[in-house]
Amino acid sequence: MTFPDAYIIGPLLSQFDSDLLVAESPDLPLVVAVDEGIDRSMELELVPDIAVGDFDSVSAAGLSWIEEYGDTIKVFQAEREKDFSDLDLALRICRDKGIARAMLFGFIGGKLDHQLAVLGVCARYAPDFAITLNDADETIVLITSGLSTEIEAGREFSVMALESVASVSIMNAFYPLDHHSLKPLSDLGLSNIALKDCVVTVHEGVAAII
Repeated sequence: MTFPDAYIIGPLLSQFDSDLLVAESPDLPLVVAVDEGIDRSMELELVPDIAVGDFDSVSAAGLSWIEEYGDTIKVFQAEREKDFSDLDLALRICRDKGIARAMLFGFIGGKLDHQLAVLGVCARYAPDFAITLNDADETIVLITSGLSTEIEAGREFSVMALESVASVSIMNAFYPLDHHSLKPLSDLGLSNIALKDCVVTVHEGVAAII
């Protein structure tokens, strides 16, 4: 079965973020709770279709909650000693299920090393399906080779290459670029301002629009 969209629920989901989550789509076909994201799902009474992780941070109450639903919730438990993150496992499952878009809630903020790892993991899966990271204050959109996204006029935004050098064009912005090679985490793409009909295009590589 192919799912058009998925919500992936992480540990940093706040009440404000949850309001955004519900507003996006109350009838999402696939909900994936990642480790402590199980606790956030429990607080929202949002029963996930899938629970994943090594379960080193979810509470005992959260684990008991998913156990109450039996086979209704598919559980993928990983070993604690592993060479991939819980989010990596969640995105891998989404890819295998053929989803078209993953919307991540509760993954922005927290420890810097974790935030960088989240962006790195998302960059690896961005060629497979559309990925956005969402919270109450900002949305991070990942775009890959050959794709474009429009930016609302007046919005301040940044473009960051991820993983490797990205070839990027920015049209109708205060700081335009034309097939420019952005190095990973370069400050050249920082703090731009969209003008009317602003469009960001990635010709090669993966970039995050923040």
